[in-house]
Amino acid sequence: MQFRRRWSPIALFAIVAAFQASSAFAAMDLKAEAAKLQKAKGQEAVDIANGVIDEQKKIPGPLDKDRFGAAVVAEFEPLIAGHNPDAALNAAIAIAKQHTASTDSALEKMLSNANPAIRYWGAKGVGEIPNLKAVGGEGAALRALNAQLPKETSGLVKKEIIRAIAKLDSITEMVKALDTLAAAMQTTTPDQETLEAASIGLTELDIAIKEAVSKGKPPAPAEILDIAKKVTLLLSFASQQEVALFNARTKDGGALPDGYHANVVAVTNNGIKVLNSLAGMSAFTGVPGDLDPNATLLLLNGVTGAAFGETPGSGQVQKTFPGVTTPPAIKPGK
Repeated sequence: MQFRRRWSPIALFAIVAAFQASSAFAAMDLKAEAAKLQKAKGQEAVDIANGVIDEQKKIPGPLDKDRFGAAVVAEFEPLIAGHNPDAALNAAIAIAKQHTASTDSALEKMLSNANPAIRYWGAKGVGEIPNLKAVGGEGAALRALNAQLPKETSGLVKKEIIRAIAKLDSITEMVKALDTLAAAMQTTTPDQETLEAASIGLTELDIAIKEAVSKGKPPAPAEILDIAKKVTLLLSFASQQEVALFNARTKDGGALPDGYHANVVAVTNNGIKVLNSLAGMSAFTGVPGDLDPNATLLLLNGVTGAAFGETPGSGQVQKTFPGVTTPPAIKPGK
């Protein structure tokens, strides 16, 4: 028996759309573009990367967008390891701006590149893949982001790593990232971008905790205690390092970099918001921004328990979260 297939108008529309998408997908010779980029310099390299990015925007279907992204990786990823720095950076940007799940592995590899600009685009690209969690790719991405963070030397890249982790929506992973920043601050003076990364992470953590509470799924008591411990350390270390830097600069007749104190205060107050969300009440008071670093630390010590002239462990945090210990003294960074 033979059957005659009948196409409905919807099916015909789908076929036409698929054909159009395939046509768009085939419109650019990516191999040729990669060959040109391999030798390109300056604006020419930028224009080639922008052309690839613009071509992806013309493709209407998500499946073909993903296929195009995979093809871009296949042709352009080898250039990242090449000897032309302009080609390497613009190949990385072209891949990062595909915003497709097919680029995730390439972006994760970029996180460990020797060039901080390429690491930046690796982190930014991973964070901007809209459906990565939906297709189950967030696990590998989070592992790669948190593996790079302790080794990362660029504050700008740290900011993008923190933003990417926040977009993947995990309280546990954000706490791990903030703990990494705190551990570094115990022995190293943070730059402004690292302070901004910490501030961003604390803000995102506070949002995530409030959302979890609103959905009736608050953190468990053990998790609350763990978060309180790590946030307390981060706030104290940031403020202690600022005081050490401020005192050293003042002794030499200098001053803190413009905006540095504001960034430390932002870290402090965003961390206090997290502690209040964990406590379920306004148990902790923010620190005014018009105080000098020493006065800021003195007030903060009353929160964290390292108060001058008082019994260690007698801060507001210890009274609200028994089990949180007094933060230790930092080793001043350079």
